[in-house]
Amino acid sequence: MSERAFGHTGFTGTSMWMDPEHDLFVILLSNRVNPTRDNPRLGRVRTALADGVLLASSTSSTAVCQ
Repeated sequence: MSERAFGHTGFTGTSMWMDPEHDLFVILLSNRVNPTRDNPRLGRVRTALADGVLLASSTSSTAVCQ
């Protein structure tokens, strides 16, 4: 995401990021604390989701422009 991107991550694993430069937003609703609070893997999921959305967005924009 660009330097203008902003967002917030929540304790339960939710996250919300907006990038005005790329005209996109990513919202993840999750429940990291079920069945236990000891679940460190969600951080990687948040990153992978945002990266995937940005990649898909840039790929589809390129395909439309060609």
